[in-house]
Amino acid sequence: MEIVETLAAVEQRAKSNTRRIDKLEQNQEAIQQLALSVRELATQMQGMREDQADTSKRLAELERKPASMWDKLVAALIGAIAAGLAGAALSLIIR
Repeated sequence: MEIVETLAAVEQRAKSNTRRIDKLEQNQEAIQQLALSVRELATQMQGMREDQADTSKRLAELERKPASMWDKLVAALIGAIAAGLAGAALSLIIR
């Protein structure tokens, strides 16, 4: 009788262990899928970071462009005024 009870207890424990192992396998699969998703997200984030750096660089160039044009305009105006003054001075000297 004792052997039968021991055998029944061992079988019950084996069934319990089988269920626990099955659940652990499912959890392991879920963890593996999560790790793959995290890797994919990291790859996408790297691409987004590179795109953002490129966009920032292009924006900085666009922001500098009007300032550069303004500097050229001011230089041209100063040159024109200087040429006008030089021409006026020469015309006064030549008279």
